[in-house]
Amino acid sequence: QLPEIANWPNEFETVPEGLQSIDEAYQRNHRGGEIGHYRFEQTEDRAGEVTCYTPYPCPFDRGLIRGVAKQYASVDAFVFIEETGETCRRDGDDTCVYTVYW
Repeated sequence: QLPEIANWPNEFETVPEGLQSIDEAYQRNHRGGEIGHYRFEQTEDRAGEVTCYTPYPCPFDRGLIRGVAKQYASVDAFVFIEETGETCRRDGDDTCVYTVYW
């Protein structure tokens, strides 16, 4: 629901553009100090990786990524996310990497 209520860029229509917009929206809406970032890289026609370097818990990031992908995916698309990185903030690391399919 964040894209609907936060100061979010919305001049795009595709899942990759939506996932790339997460970092811009995050930078616009978060205050104070080193806040980290979200990075998206498209890896296949309907898949990509999102690297999260933020202070937020893993379930928050998974929900954010899934919500953004669903918002821009076609109506018949099934959006699926899995944690695929070698590190996880849950284990004290700095980043988590999620692969998202749409």
